[in-house]
Amino acid sequence: MTKKKLLKALFLTALITAGSAFTAFADDSTYITGSKINGYQVGGMTPEEAMQSVSSGSTNYYTLTIKEKGGAEEQIGYQDIDLGTSFSIEAFQEVLDAQNANGRVFGSTVPLNTEIAGTPTYNQEKLEERMNSLSCISQQTKTENARISAYQEGQPFTVLPEVDGNSLDTEHAKAAIRQAINDRTKELDLNAIGVYDEITLRQDDAGLNALAAKMNEIVNISITYSIRGASEVLPGSTIVTWLTGTDANGQIAVNQESVLAYVNGLKAKYDTAGTYRTFTGGSGAQVGLKTVYGWRIDAAGEAAALTAAIQSAQSQTREPVWAKKGNSATMPEWGNTFVEVDMARQHVYFFKDGTVVWDAPCVTGNVSKDYTTPDGVYSIYSKERNRVLRGKLVNGKPEYETPVSYWMPFNGGIGLHDANWRSNFGGSIYKTSGSHGCVNLPPAKAAALYDLISVGTIVVCHN
Repeated sequence: MTKKKLLKALFLTALITAGSAFTAFADDSTYITGSKINGYQVGGMTPEEAMQSVSSGSTNYYTLTIKEKGGAEEQIGYQDIDLGTSFSIEAFQEVLDAQNANGRVFGSTVPLNTEIAGTPTYNQEKLEERMNSLSCISQQTKTENARISAYQEGQPFTVLPEVDGNSLDTEHAKAAIRQAINDRTKELDLNAIGVYDEITLRQDDAGLNALAAKMNEIVNISITYSIRGASEVLPGSTIVTWLTGTDANGQIAVNQESVLAYVNGLKAKYDTAGTYRTFTGGSGAQVGLKTVYGWRIDAAGEAAALTAAIQSAQSQTREPVWAKKGNSATMPEWGNTFVEVDMARQHVYFFKDGTVVWDAPCVTGNVSKDYTTPDGVYSIYSKERNRVLRGKLVNGKPEYETPVSYWMPFNGGIGLHDANWRSNFGGSIYKTSGSHGCVNLPPAKAAALYDLISVGTIVVCHN
């Protein structure tokens, strides 16, 4: 081959080689040589390859060091929780698209680094398992304030020393660990973020020692109840067995179950409202009556009041907190001045200071039409002269319109009044021809009763 032909062949070979190199150099599916994303070399990589490289590189070798009380340290490594970073492939594609759009410039003008934000990922179950295995969470010794000892028969109350443990707010600590991992923080000081329980009351506290002395005095006190003429004594020897030390506010703690059980015992013995009771009626016979009227101790209110009385460490005499009170400690609990409506005998009596000073036959609610006058203890809430009584509306008109001269209501629309349309009272009239619930009286008798009673006078109805 001549020299001229050799040179021509070499030129063609170089041209072909250069063309091939230019084709590879100009590949727009990969990043330009020298490109970096998040500090990692990605030149010559596709966006998919780059994303995988950056994702693995950004989490490999990450370790969170946790500083604990007393100087101990523990670690959570990336391999413990399958730590990773989730990136959007679109963000990596945008970097490549920008390079291609700018003519794929090479050399010193190529951007050294592009930052792409990612989302940390980890296996939540593995993280929870790893956190639970940390000594600071799995091996806690409860930090306790100094406190007063529980009651022991024959032993005085004493102040127990505080316990300087390492107990902490577990959920607070775990939340801080998760946040540190999300932020890729390499060190977390649990002491600095206030997760550990702190001692706020020590054995030499003057107030606590004064409380212990006060509790030792309680054994010598007594609380005397005055209830409807009777007395109940709660001795200190019983009270002291209810004391459980001090509460969160540093006050004497009293077992509320014991207090409430005692109060309920008083209720069982002294409550009368809603129970069956007897009294001597105007006829001289014993009358049985069950009514909500009467005495009832307020259990919750009295439990709170008794607790306060115990905490005062002072002997005292007290009356319980009442939810309901009668007018008299004994039957009749409504007092000795009242109207008695004896429906079985169809007779009404007025007691004044315990003596019957007025009585009359009556007609009460019609039993056959289910208008029976209801049992119970009520009171006169109004007195009116010359009133027209009207029944419920039927087809737009009152069921009845009845004028009366003396109206003495005590239970809604039920009252005592004169009934001048009747010629007879008493007997069994009420069973088939009784009233709509009111107590019908002879006119002259109604007039006399009207002058004797006043608003507030008790009315007792019984059958």
